[in-house]
Amino acid sequence: MKVSFSVLGEPGSKGRPRFARVGNYTRAYTPQKTENYENLVKLEYRVQCKDYKFPDDAQLDVRILAYFGIPKSKSNKMKRLMEDKTLRPLKKPDADNIIKVILDSLNGLAYKDDTQVVDLQIRRFYGVDPKVVVTIQEAKPLSEETKEIIRRKRLEHIEELMDYIRRTETSVNVEELFDRVKKEIENESAEVR
Repeated sequence: MKVSFSVLGEPGSKGRPRFARVGNYTRAYTPQKTENYENLVKLEYRVQCKDYKFPDDAQLDVRILAYFGIPKSKSNKMKRLMEDKTLRPLKKPDADNIIKVILDSLNGLAYKDDTQVVDLQIRRFYGVDPKVVVTIQEAKPLSEETKEIIRRKRLEHIEELMDYIRRTETSVNVEELFDRVKKEIENESAEVR
């Protein structure tokens, strides 16, 4: 299953929690601007995706396209570069804050928890109509070829680490350690197949 929805307006971000003193206690709260944007994301998801909820054990792939409005003060040449996606935004909100507000908003709504997100991409552009477009789908399993490449890379990194230990540590039996780790990786590979 694949769902996609848009949130119109300038991309929002996750604001830092604020703190208020209540008697002898300090209470943390979410800034109103963040709360409003989270509610807008939830509303748009409910309306456009019909409250679809991914299974609790689903591994998810999330793609976010954030379109910032083109400033009116820019020259026509700059505006064309922005529209053509040659010139991209280097301004706030940061990519990680956009991700955080979107994923947190969808917790318990589109999925049980954002820990289910195993693949994530955000791209930021300028656009005539500022908005955020979010696409969520179940992550595709890795191909056998990709798994083998990962296994080989892990072994290469371990060999580099062992070489370093050989050069710097005299009290470690490097060969025994290397053989043990190599067997564990090979056993993992055999279990996956």
